[in-house]
Amino acid sequence: MRYLLSTLLALFCFDLQAQSVQFAGHYSAMVNGEKITLIIADKAGPSYTGTLHDGYTTLDLKLQLTANMFEGVASDAAQNVNIGVDGEINGDQLIFYFIVDPYGEEEDEQIIFSRDVASMTTPNAKSASAAGVIVFPSGATHPTEMIGTWTKEDLYQSGYGDAYMGAGTTQSMTFLADGRMADAGSSSHISGGNYSGQSSGQGTGVLPDVSWYAIGNQLYLQGIENGQPQNIHLGKYYIEGNNMLITGNNGEKVLLTKR
Repeated sequence: MRYLLSTLLALFCFDLQAQSVQFAGHYSAMVNGEKITLIIADKAGPSYTGTLHDGYTTLDLKLQLTANMFEGVASDAAQNVNIGVDGEINGDQLIFYFIVDPYGEEEDEQIIFSRDVASMTTPNAKSASAAGVIVFPSGATHPTEMIGTWTKEDLYQSGYGDAYMGAGTTQSMTFLADGRMADAGSSSHISGGNYSGQSSGQGTGVLPDVSWYAIGNQLYLQGIENGQPQNIHLGKYYIEGNNMLITGNNGEKVLLTKR
């Protein structure tokens, strides 16, 4: 991935980690001979939602994910049931700890869920590389105001007089109408009391296996890993005039200007 793309991913690393571990999906576990089904939906807003069903009871889940650790609550409003949960992601397994209080003292009950193979990608996902097409999730759009070349600029200054140093870099990325992305080049310059220099690169064009889409006001990138699409949530975007502000769920912000 080119530098601007890598910069965006580094700034919003919490979302990248959350997506790369593929938290959403269908899971199951066997407890005392009974099958328990766990479904975690794609992230919507700050939390993941889902359901837990043991054949008799269905609990609603609301979970927060940080890196590979999660916590939240399993509830049944009709039965006034609220159970604290936490755990961790270990490959294609979710290690759930249910915080129960049978005799006035909290205890953790562990259940290990394994991902169902059929849920490892979105329902209509297939090998995008093999098919030669980009497969986007349901609800994905490519807003016209986002299509075009966007540039991130960084400026640096230090010292004064003979010790003054100024430098700047620009990195550009093109959002294409069909969801593809292209490296649109970069440049840098440096100057001081008795020196100056600059360099530039024209860019390498369309990036293989990298695409973009929006769902509502949330911006996502999609990459291909092992022939399957991996969706990365960058955060909320806001466009006014020729400026786009991207705010990650971890609070980091990036300002881009349309060329």
